[in-house]
Amino acid sequence: MLRSFALLTVGASLLLCGCPTESGGGGGGDLACDAGLNKRVTCPTDPNVHGLTAVQTLQAMKDSFEVQFPGVVWMGGIAGIAIGRDGKNLDKGYVTSYGGISIESASGWTGNFCVDQPTLAADDSLNYDTSDGNCTAVRSCIAVNCNAVTVRPFPTIDTPAAIEAAFPSDPAGTYYSVQLVLDLGNYWTITRAAVNGATAESKNVDCTTGAVL
Repeated sequence: MLRSFALLTVGASLLLCGCPTESGGGGGGDLACDAGLNKRVTCPTDPNVHGLTAVQTLQAMKDSFEVQFPGVVWMGGIAGIAIGRDGKNLDKGYVTSYGGISIESASGWTGNFCVDQPTLAADDSLNYDTSDGNCTAVRSCIAVNCNAVTVRPFPTIDTPAAIEAAFPSDPAGTYYSVQLVLDLGNYWTITRAAVNGATAESKNVDCTTGAVL
């Protein structure tokens, strides 16, 4: 479904950005309807999301969301910015300079789960963001049909193996952007970031077999 791709790309480009947040009680946030304000709260249960692979992040977020919303469904995508060579998010991303101004990239994962709301006109999308090891989420009460989202298992090949397969000779300290959108294909897209003297390049890796496509 293109719906999940649209939500994921919005998350990757906009939500790893230090948007306004607030903390909830009991060690996690209460995900009430956001009403379009994009006011992020601490994830339910406030899980530890330091140094996780993509699949580890998906499992941590599913466990966290299900505390408040039993039966959440993964929408089939995840995106990572400034992911390390070990396939994990970092506490700090890379620094680039533009016109004498230094800008630090966030490092983390973002994506969406879906919540079926049978008594309401619209289901909910739960977007998470693990920028720099801080887990925040926003509940968008929008017209998403969770029953139309195919229930799929998490990838067999996780990001450490996918990055190693795509770029086996890259040195330590190389950064990557990572994206998986199962509605577009059963593969990771691994993009080497053009920082620290590296050349930007993208490769696709099958998320079931680990083969470079």
